[in-house]
Amino acid sequence: MGNLIKRLSVAFAAGVVGAIANSLAVQLGGMLKPSAGVPAFTPGWIYQRLVWGGIWGFLLLLPILRGRPVLQGLVIGLAPAVARLTVFAPAGAPTSVTTVVQVFVFNAIWGVAAALWLRAALGRGGR
Repeated sequence: MGNLIKRLSVAFAAGVVGAIANSLAVQLGGMLKPSAGVPAFTPGWIYQRLVWGGIWGFLLLLPILRGRPVLQGLVIGLAPAVARLTVFAPAGAPTSVTTVVQVFVFNAIWGVAAALWLRAALGRGGR
């Protein structure tokens, strides 16, 4: 039981680390292209991203490409990207090709950072 709790805790923490990387990338992208409409870096904005990042981090425990954290992160990062574009998309909001690309790129950053953190925390192979 102790190992399961450790794995769940580390997976959540990895997702939070991924969310931090993702949030910083989003903010940096907004600074480089101010017209992109990036939300202000407020406690509410970051809190929501950290919690959801941690929850999505549980996907890293699935036996998908273990031992290959970059590929694992890219594949796992597809789940929140697809969810963001379908389930969590603002109702009636138009989705441009640029938006779709940005969502996939920023979620790839989340996934890779989270998978690398998981590997560092749990050791080789992420077990």
